[in-house]
Amino acid sequence: MKLAELQARFWQLISAPETVERALPQVAAGDPDVAPLAAWIRAPDERYAIERLNVYGNMYFFRLLGVLRDDYPDLVKLLGDDHFHNLVTDYLAACPSDNPSIRHVGGRLADFLAGHDLAGRHPAAPDLARLEWARGLAFDAADAGELDAGALAAVPPDRWGALRFALSPSLRIAALAYPAHTLWQALERGEEPRVLEPSATDLLVWRRGFTVYHRPAAQGEARLLALVQAGAPFAAVCEELAAARGPGDHDDDAAARAAFETLTTWIDQGLLSGIAS
Repeated sequence: MKLAELQARFWQLISAPETVERALPQVAAGDPDVAPLAAWIRAPDERYAIERLNVYGNMYFFRLLGVLRDDYPDLVKLLGDDHFHNLVTDYLAACPSDNPSIRHVGGRLADFLAGHDLAGRHPAAPDLARLEWARGLAFDAADAGELDAGALAAVPPDRWGALRFALSPSLRIAALAYPAHTLWQALERGEEPRVLEPSATDLLVWRRGFTVYHRPAAQGEARLLALVQAGAPFAAVCEELAAARGPGDHDDDAAARAAFETLTTWIDQGLLSGIAS
């Protein structure tokens, strides 16, 4: 047997949702030589070979459970240990790991949870999971510098409209149905979380240094950042801001102030990494 074949058999059996004994017939249907196990696993008999593989199967599951607990600490607090354990069991059966890196094993948990029975008891739980996942991605994102206001001072006024800004690589925009940031805050403080009412919320999530931040986006701000991310010039951002003020509002000075305040906020909070070339 080649090493790759041995690894494939081992992987199929230990990653099966149930025990090795129950998974064996299905695996053997595609690879008849996998049974009996004692033919390729050092063991005095088949029962002992199954027990040996089950040790690795259990270790594999609990390793993934531990990773998901680390990725979703506040979701664990909300659901409780037992319910989270059962959620992970159901999740891994439906969405087995498909990436060589264990870092990505929880990427589909929020969407899976949205269709799970636990979402009926905790309607905001999927959005809490989306927030926690976005925070994890922001923490892992590439490092980048931050745009300094002084760099803009050197740009002639007639060139501002053509400027294109680069967003921080860590920035994520989480479009949520519930204000999950209030739930996250209560759980972080050890408070009893209150039941949330649905309220569409765009959350900005980003990292500065080793600290991850998030906040609700101001009205229309997520759209503006999406324009920046798509490479739109600053003039397009200003036009979007002006359009948001309504057709009857022709106060150009107010629109200019709004654009300046928005840009200042992004610079002050580290959402922009520089001027795109």
